[in-house]
Amino acid sequence: MERFCVVGMGSIAHRHVRNLRALHAEAEILVVSASGANTQRPDGADRIVDLATALQASARYAIVASPAPFHTSAASAFLDAGVPILIEKPLSAQSADAAAFFAKTKSRELPAVRVGYCLRFLSTAGIVRDILAGGRLGDLLNVSSFVGQHLPDWRPRTDYRESVSASAALGGGALLELSHEFDLLNWFIDGLDVSHSWLRKQMLLSLDVEECADLVLTSKTGCHVNMHMDFWQRDARRDMEFVGTKGHMRWDLMANTIKVAHPGTEPEVLAGTEEQRGDIYVAMLRAFETQISDTARPIDARLATVEQALLVMRQIDKAKYLNAWNPSQ
Repeated sequence: MERFCVVGMGSIAHRHVRNLRALHAEAEILVVSASGANTQRPDGADRIVDLATALQASARYAIVASPAPFHTSAASAFLDAGVPILIEKPLSAQSADAAAFFAKTKSRELPAVRVGYCLRFLSTAGIVRDILAGGRLGDLLNVSSFVGQHLPDWRPRTDYRESVSASAALGGGALLELSHEFDLLNWFIDGLDVSHSWLRKQMLLSLDVEECADLVLTSKTGCHVNMHMDFWQRDARRDMEFVGTKGHMRWDLMANTIKVAHPGTEPEVLAGTEEQRGDIYVAMLRAFETQISDTARPIDARLATVEQALLVMRQIDKAKYLNAWNPSQ
C-alpha cells in the first residue's frame, strides 16, 4: 500500500492531509504530532504515529509541517531514512539550523528535498517572472512589496496570542510568517541584499515578536526594493509593484491579477487560472510528486530549493541585525 507521512497537527498540516487524501484515495496517510501531545486524528488521516514508526513506514514522501523550530530535526530524520521531503516554509526558525541542514543535503546522494513556498504556484507568479525575465519592463528601477493582514483574523477560533505566529519560541513574527515575500522577490530578482530595517513590536497587538517590518533591499543592478509586512492590516492586502525603464506592472496576489502598463498603450490586465485559492497547494504536491517519480524531467523551478530557503533565512537574520526601530524616539 502506498503511504504518506505528515509531521505536524496545525492548520497547514490538516490542509496537506486533506489534499493527500483527495489525490490518493486508497493510500495510507500517517500523521506525527511534533509535540507528541496531540492525539486528535485529522480528517483524512488513517493513523497518528510516533516519528520512529513514520520513519519505518516506507512512505513515498513526507511533508514536514510542524512549527518552524522543529522543521530541520524531522527533515533530517527522513533524510537519513532516504524518504523524499517537502518542508513547509520557512526552512527553520534559525539560520544556523537551516545552514547545517543545507550542508547535510550536500554531503550525500539524496532523495528530493524541497521547501513549500506555495505562492510560486500562483499562475500569476509565473507570469510576473516571465515578464521580468523577458525584459518587458526594461531595467528594473524600483519595486514595492506590501503584505498585511490583521493577525486576530487569521484563525478566528483561536486566541491569536497563543498562536505560532505570536510566539518567538515557535518561529513567529512577521518576518518568518510572511517570508513568502522574500522568496518571491529572490525568485524574480537576483542578488538582493537587505540594507535597512525597521522592526516594530509590542505595539497594537502587544506581541513579543515583530508585528511589523519595513525593509529596504537593493539588487546588484541598483534596483531599490521597499518591503512592508505587518500583522495589523484590517483589510487583507498582498501586492507588488515593479517600475522599469520601459513600463510599470502591478501584481495583486489577493485578486490574482496583473496590470502591465507601457507609455502610449492601453494597460494589459491578466488574470490567474486558479478556480480557488487552495489549488496552489495541490499543484505544489503534484509538482513534487512528478519530480520524485521522474528524475529525468527538468526540475520544476516553482519548487524552492533548500539553498533558496536558506537565503531567505539569512536575509531575515540581516534584517534583525540592522533593525533601527527605537520605540523611545
